[in-house]
Amino acid sequence: MKALFVPVADGHYELKAMALDPECNTVLDFAVFHGANTVDGTVPVTGKTVAGEYVYSMEFRGDKAGHVSKVWNDAHALSSLAGGSVLTSAFLPFNLTEVTVGQ
Repeated sequence: MKALFVPVADGHYELKAMALDPECNTVLDFAVFHGANTVDGTVPVTGKTVAGEYVYSMEFRGDKAGHVSKVWNDAHALSSLAGGSVLTSAFLPFNLTEVTVGQ
């Protein structure tokens, strides 16, 4: 998501909820990403805004995150910033939705 902060310099998240399942060693974070396309970068300025909901699922191994998945409709969120056309690849050089940490 780091590349998204070039055209969306005011990007920020609003944490809505967190949940813990101790039996599965899993934490869920539900948040909303807010921002506006106000800076020339990989795409022209549109002034359009986004409020995109997402969830992180973090499975822990001991006291460290062992696996992290992000559920986010990136195509919808990024197309709303671009003024309706889907320009996902123009906003982000790649779409990172899943990370495994320390096998």
